Amino acid sequence: MGKHVLFIHSAGPQGPGQGSDKLIKYLQRTLDRSYSIMCPVMPEPEHPAYGTWKKKLGHQLDLIDDEVVLIGHSLGGSVLVKYFSEIPYQKPIAGLFIIASPFWGDGGWELDEYNLKPHFSKNLSFIPKVFLYHSRDDKWVPFHHQSLYAGQFPQATVRKFDNYGHGFEHPFPELVNDIKSLESESNK
Repeated sequence: MGKHVLFIHSAGPQGPGQGSDKLIKYLQRTLDRSYSIMCPVMPEPEHPAYGTWKKKLGHQLDLIDDEVVLIGHSLGGSVLVKYFSEIPYQKPIAGLFIIASPFWGDGGWELDEYNLKPHFSKNLSFIPKVFLYHSRDDKWVPFHHQSLYAGQFPQATVRKFDNYGHGFEHPFPELVNDIKSLESESNK
């Protein structure tokens, strides 16, 4: 049985070469066949609403019985954080990977439907590994949003880049190596 990876994409167009497409294709090419990568098409990505994304995410999680690796790019990362901070989840999660995601709330962007509750990260303490990735040349999400997440997840591995942009579209070996590191951690 393969390792499950659930990838939640960014907002905006998601056609070939758009949005998170290049990042997803990179992971599909780079991770070996022992990883089963699920990349659900989220509802109305050009006009995303948290309620519909939450429902779709819940449905996808219901399909997984084993341990899962969660990856969220941009809005997808924000949705993962909000979902797991508000919904009790009993199945094992190997790790949470947040890539170029906006922070919703104090110090970040403000929009009621996405805002995180104070001390939200306490509800995510059951996730053993958190990884945060952001690039200084991100033109969509301000770089300081990563430090807002890092302040909530002091145990997180924080990776900062200079030239990955918002899309993290070129080779991203740091992500692949971090995903594979979860397997070596579980074998200890």
